[in-house]
Amino acid sequence: MSSTRRLSSGHDPEIDFDQKLGFSQKLKQPGATLDLSLHRSTSNQHERYLYTNDSFVPLGATFYSDLSFHEVRNTTDMGADYALPLTKSSSLKLGYAVEQDDYKFGNVGGLVDPATGVQVVDPNLTNDFQYRQVVNAVYASYQRTLGAWTWLGGVRPELTRNDARQLTNHLSHTDQYIKVYPSLHVERALSDKSTLSLGASARVTQPEPESLNPYVDREYTPNLRAGNPYLGPQYTQSYEIGYGFEDHQSYGLTGYYRRNKDTTTDVTEYLANGLSLTTKTNLPRNDSAGVEFTASSPILPKLTYSLSGNLFYNQIDASALGIPGLRSTTGLNGKLKLDYRPSSDDSAQISVLRTDKRLTPQGFLSAINIVNLGYKHQLKSDLTAVMTVSDLFNGQNFRRFARSPTFTQEYQRTVAGRVFYLGLVYSLGSEKKDKPQNFEYDESGGAR
Repeated sequence: MSSTRRLSSGHDPEIDFDQKLGFSQKLKQPGATLDLSLHRSTSNQHERYLYTNDSFVPLGATFYSDLSFHEVRNTTDMGADYALPLTKSSSLKLGYAVEQDDYKFGNVGGLVDPATGVQVVDPNLTNDFQYRQVVNAVYASYQRTLGAWTWLGGVRPELTRNDARQLTNHLSHTDQYIKVYPSLHVERALSDKSTLSLGASARVTQPEPESLNPYVDREYTPNLRAGNPYLGPQYTQSYEIGYGFEDHQSYGLTGYYRRNKDTTTDVTEYLANGLSLTTKTNLPRNDSAGVEFTASSPILPKLTYSLSGNLFYNQIDASALGIPGLRSTTGLNGKLKLDYRPSSDDSAQISVLRTDKRLTPQGFLSAINIVNLGYKHQLKSDLTAVMTVSDLFNGQNFRRFARSPTFTQEYQRTVAGRVFYLGLVYSLGSEKKDKPQNFEYDESGGAR
């Protein structure tokens, strides 16, 4: 048995840039257009935290440490789109796109002498990782309207190349593959305000770059973590049927069945001496079905609500990972927002978010509930005062349950995630808008 405490203080500034360039040309054939686009975005984040570490069981002396992170993300994408009307009721679109994502992540940590402030670097907390993904895609879609029915079919072949390099351990991995993703969407107008839709599609979800980093992260000892450079993308076959209504009120219901292959998931291994290692792997089968819903409407002249959610059934099969048996769960993910506008210059919002229980091959992750508050007051046409409170009730309690033939683990991490923000927003070259912009809440999970 052990009991420890770690108090942290620090900062995490972030600088983001986003540039776009577009060109559109009308061609000789009526309605035909050619669009060219170029987009680049950059995110540069640097964090540093100082820690005070206490050990109560067994009793030990207080010691000090620090940890610095830097993360750089660059995305560059170019595209060319050609649109050609074939008849009054049909059209063809062709295109080509290339996207390059570059990711660099590094951290340096160690013990700190409280008297001199000198750091002794700990190799276990120091690493550099680089990742590049390049996706080349061509795509075509054909749309046709027949009476109240609209048909849209498409196909998108992609050539993907991934390069991951862990510079600290001199490890690298390269992967390249070609996949084809078809889709079909059918929509029927039931009235001027309501529609019925059917759809089938295949799509891909790439793993997050940090999930590919094989370096063992010892930041939250004794619960070590590491990525997997051989982690593959998730492939999804989706079938949907939906109903939508749009007027002063809007509602939507979509029933779905999704068959997922190679979903990214966690697997925990007990090492010894109270240490465990959680890594990423691909879950061979992860099927889900359920109903997604949306609704928004005024409740009172100055009060409106919006609701979105997913009532789901989820089943996984981890037998290929040496964990026999099908396991399933049901749950509800949702978001509720109440917006209140007492005057043209004031707006307030409360939002409630719920992420339900999620299955892992060895157990599950518990549900998380978060409540946010926000208030805005327009001081001038270009100056706004903003106040937000993120995670009002400190709901970010992360609990992981895992069981294997050799160990049973219950891991809990509670984040003091309540963040109070008060600030002024000055807009350059913009006009006062009828509707307030969305509130932005800090949901980063607090200090590391």
